[in-house]
Amino acid sequence: KREHPYSYRCVVSDIRSMAALSSLIVVAVAMQCVSVSLGTALAPVRLRVEYIENPRGVDVPYAPRLSWALAHTERGQRQTAYEIRVDEVVMVASADAAAETTPVYASGKVTSNVSQNVHLGLTGAPFSVKPDTMYTWSVRYYDSTDSVSPWANNATFSTAPKAWTAQWIQPSGGPNTSFLARKSFALPSGKTVRRATVFSVGLGYYKLFLDGHKVSDHELGAFTTYEKRVYYDTWDVTALLRQGETHTLGVSVGNGWFAQQSVHTGTPMLWLEAHIHFSDGSSLNVSSDATWQVGTSPVTFVDIYNGELYDARNETDAWSTNEAVLHNWANGVVVPYPAVGMKLSSHAVLPRIRIRESYTPCDMWESAPGEYVFDFCQNMAGFTTLRIPDGIATAAGVSVAQQHAEAIHGPKPSKIFHHYGNTKEINTYITKGDGAAVEYTAQFTYAGFRYVQLTGYPGVPTFETLTAHFVNTAYDFIGDMSFSDPLLTAVQHITRTAAMSNYQSIPTDCPQRERRGWLGDAQLSCETNMHNFDMAGPYTSFVQQMEDSQDPSGTIQDCVPW
Repeated sequence: KREHPYSYRCVVSDIRSMAALSSLIVVAVAMQCVSVSLGTALAPVRLRVEYIENPRGVDVPYAPRLSWALAHTERGQRQTAYEIRVDEVVMVASADAAAETTPVYASGKVTSNVSQNVHLGLTGAPFSVKPDTMYTWSVRYYDSTDSVSPWANNATFSTAPKAWTAQWIQPSGGPNTSFLARKSFALPSGKTVRRATVFSVGLGYYKLFLDGHKVSDHELGAFTTYEKRVYYDTWDVTALLRQGETHTLGVSVGNGWFAQQSVHTGTPMLWLEAHIHFSDGSSLNVSSDATWQVGTSPVTFVDIYNGELYDARNETDAWSTNEAVLHNWANGVVVPYPAVGMKLSSHAVLPRIRIRESYTPCDMWESAPGEYVFDFCQNMAGFTTLRIPDGIATAAGVSVAQQHAEAIHGPKPSKIFHHYGNTKEINTYITKGDGAAVEYTAQFTYAGFRYVQLTGYPGVPTFETLTAHFVNTAYDFIGDMSFSDPLLTAVQHITRTAAMSNYQSIPTDCPQRERRGWLGDAQLSCETNMHNFDMAGPYTSFVQQMEDSQDPSGTIQDCVPW
C-alpha cells in the first residue's frame, strides 16, 4: 500500500486471503488501464531543503540543496525537466501586518531527471541566497510526454546571518548548575515588525520564552563534540511582537551533556541573538551580553543519568515577563567560547528532539504504603508530567519522587525493578506549599522506562497524575509493516520503538544506561532505521559528527561524540 511518495506500508497476509482479493485485482487492473490512457502529472510533494521540511537558519557553505518527490496518475512515469521559482518573504504575517512576498528567482525549464539534492541557482538561471532572509519556493516538473505538472504547494526556508554580536554568558562564578536568564527590550512606535528571528543555544540544554510564552518546541538538545561544533536553533517570533511595546526574552538553561560529569566540556552557558527587522528597512538586534539578568533556577540538580530535582520554592513568578519582581538576580558574566576554534552551526540540518507520543497509564497499583507504580504499557525514552490538583500540595518542602524503570520484580503489586545502579533516573518535585495546582515536566533529562514508581505524593494519585512522553529526534516515518500474525506485527512495533528510543540527536546504544553514540551499534541499526524513518538529515549530521571527532592523526573514535 503506497500512502504517499517515499512512504510505504506493507501488509502481509496468508493464502486464505487470496480468494477475497481476486475481485479487487480485477478492479485494480481496470483502474490501471484507465490511468494509462488518462495519465496526469500531479504537483510535486515532499519539498525539502537540505533534507529538512521548511528549515530555518540554513547556513551551509554551498548553494542549498532542494529535493522533491514526483506524483503521477500513471505508473512508470518519470521527470524529464523541472522549473523552480523562489520568492523572498518581505513581511511575515503578524498581528500588525499581512504576509508579503516578492519574486526573486525563476530557473526556467531545466532539462534534467534529477529531483534530489538540486543545488539552488547552479542549474538554469543563476541565483544566490542572501543571509538572514526568508524565502518561499515551489517546483513543477515535466513528464516523459513533456506534460507539465501543477506547481507544488509553496515550501519555505530561511538563511542564517553571516556575522554575530552575541556573547556567551553564565552566572557570576559560573557554578555547574542550571540558571535562568532574561532581557527586556522596547520596540519603537510607528514601526511595523517585518520579521523577527531568535538564534539561540544553551549549553547543555535550554528552553526559550518570550513574554511568558514558550517559544522553543524542542526537548533536550543536540549532543555534539562541543570542542568542535555547537548547534544553534532558529525561532520565528514575529507574531509575538508588538510595535511600541516592551518585551522580555527568557531562557532556562540546564546541564545536558555539555556539563555532564562524564563529558564535562564546561559549565552551563547561554548564547542568543535576536534580529528584528522593521518595514522601514531599519533593524534591532538583542544579543546576550553582560546586561542580561541572571537568576537561580528551580532546577537545583540535573544529570542525564540520575534525573532532575525541581524545587518550586525557588520559583520566580512570571520571570520571563515584564511583570516579574526579581530578588537576588544579577548581571550575567561574559565568558569565552566553550573551546578555541569551536564552530557555531545551524540546527537546520537535523530535526530537533520532540515529544512524539504521550501515554496515560494502562495500570496503577500501590506497591507499598504511600508508594505507587504506574504502568504505561510501552517501553520508551522520555519523561513524565506530574500533576497535583489544586488544594492538595499545601505543605512546603514535600519531595514527590518519580523513579523510572523498564521492569518490575514480579506480578503486581510488586515494586519496580531498577537494575541500573549507575543511572538512578529519579525526577523529584519539591512543593512550594501554596496549594496551587502543579504541573511539572522534567526539562533537562530523560529516562528509558515503561514503569514509574511514585513516592511522596500528597494524597492518593489517580490515572491522571502522570502522563508519559516518548521523545526522540523528530524524523519522518516513511515505512512500516503489519502481518496477519499478531506476533510478527508486535515484533515490528518493538523494533521501531526501540530504534526511536535510541535516536536522541545521535544513534545511541540504549536509552537508560550509557546512551552514547557507539559506532558499532549505529552501523548495525542503520538499515532498520532507513527502512522505517527518513534518516537523510540525521545521518548527514552524524557523519559530520564523525569527522568532528577525528583526532589529529585522522583516527575516528569508536564512540561519537567522544
